[in-house]
Amino acid sequence: MATSVGSARAARTRRKLDEQDYWRHWRAVEPEAVACCVCGSTDTEPFTDAPMAPGDVVRCTTCSMVFVSPVTVRGLDLSPEQEAEAERLRTSSDLKDLDGCWEMQFLACEEARSASDRDYRDVLERVREYVGGRGRMLDFGAGWGQFTAAAAADGWDVVGIEPTPGRALYAREARGLDVRTTTLTDDLFPAEHFDAVVSLQVFEHLDDPAAELDRIIDVLRPGGILAIEVPSVGGRPARSMSRHTLAEVVEPRYQELFELVLEEIRSSGLEEQIAAGIVLTGGTAKMEGAIEFAEDVFQMPVRLGYPIGITGLREYVQDPAYASVVGLLIYGKDMRTQQKKAVAARESVGGMVKRLTSWFKGEF
Repeated sequence: MATSVGSARAARTRRKLDEQDYWRHWRAVEPEAVACCVCGSTDTEPFTDAPMAPGDVVRCTTCSMVFVSPVTVRGLDLSPEQEAEAERLRTSSDLKDLDGCWEMQFLACEEARSASDRDYRDVLERVREYVGGRGRMLDFGAGWGQFTAAAAADGWDVVGIEPTPGRALYAREARGLDVRTTTLTDDLFPAEHFDAVVSLQVFEHLDDPAAELDRIIDVLRPGGILAIEVPSVGGRPARSMSRHTLAEVVEPRYQELFELVLEEIRSSGLEEQIAAGIVLTGGTAKMEGAIEFAEDVFQMPVRLGYPIGITGLREYVQDPAYASVVGLLIYGKDMRTQQKKAVAARESVGGMVKRLTSWFKGEF
């Protein structure tokens, strides 16, 4: 019954999108398979029918991550005139520049939806409770500025970023907000600048959410809060999820992974030889509580591993997330050096043999 209801809802949504010519401004591409951003697997199964998704919504059969693959739509498909208009809007401070702008049709759709009149008190109360008050906040993907305005009214020192120029201009000039027409770049804000980063209905649109998370972590102070909201499947409204509920989902996955590693260690007969303990690397090793949880499972010391022996870009790659990549590069460099030495040694021995042969021929 639930499936038929969900299918009927999806069909109605698809008809509305066709009536509004929703996809007219989006660039269609050849179907492009996408690997899971969590585990890298390409093995998937159908998950749900989502008419507004830029492709099929699937679930990774390895780790259960839900994402879009293959992708059939990437970015906006703008005419040269629209591209020029977008560039002009990036730096505009005149609300009249939005007259006739193609983006305004989306604002009309937003205002027609209940989400545009949403009360954000639930989100703000949770963030306030975690931070212990108010402070500096980044609205990651501010859109038309609805949440940014609510946060400012609640007493936050809030800045929004929004890559779509018409939306950002509207938020600045119609709502009087500090919303910048940009994505989150490495030099946009100082490190550890914000007490809270809030992203509502944005992450489902990102090509590389893991990379964006890395940038967010850089500008979030230690102990700060990152609040992410993504749509529920089947057209259901988004729900707030507590830290405890999230832990209930994540902890069994970590336990399963650690127990598989422990099983491999025991089957190899090396368990008694690991006197110094275990080193965890990779971005997910930085999850709060992962080290302590691993020690409970392995019953031995566990520490977080960082790349070592690197120069030049240390501030960028001195992170557990890059340990495997840096390790492979160092391994490749060492193997190349060994190969060069082996070739040089063979050439040296061959040269010596040739010289001895010439000497013998000359003497005898």
